[in-house]
Amino acid sequence: MQLPSIPTDNLYKFLSISGIWIFLIFLFIPQYLLHITYEKVREIKIESSIIFLELEGIEEQQRALKDLIAAEENKMNNNEKAKTDHLESKLTDIIKFTKDLQIARIKHEAKTEEIKYYYSKLIKLDAIQSYGVFGGVFISLLGFILWYFMIQRVDDKQRLKELEK
Repeated sequence: MQLPSIPTDNLYKFLSISGIWIFLIFLFIPQYLLHITYEKVREIKIESSIIFLELEGIEEQQRALKDLIAAEENKMNNNEKAKTDHLESKLTDIIKFTKDLQIARIKHEAKTEEIKYYYSKLIKLDAIQSYGVFGGVFISLLGFILWYFMIQRVDDKQRLKELEK
């Protein structure tokens, strides 16, 4: 597909058509990028929520194991070696859950930072789009106004004079 060429025979026409192209480019491309970024933020929020729920579950399991160990220690006599082994396996489970909890917290913090990054990107894209759209409209209007007053009106006056003769 070949794009139409921009007129270069007249500076004002060039400004007008270029302004329209700038307007259209900054109207649609940042909008597309904004859409992609919003989708990414939504996906990250879902992942972050899942990680947060897993984190809560791990914390709950860890508390339950700690309560179980505390209850077992209260019941335990010094001579009961079998219960000591059972408590050691529960303690190993608590250590595993603690590591899982730390990993889940790190993942959740990373996802939160990623969301903050994408929100800052959205703000920048929104600003770029606004400046580009207004800049394109301004350039285009300037080109059309100058074209009309500097060239078109003069050409029209010359044609009227020629018709009157």
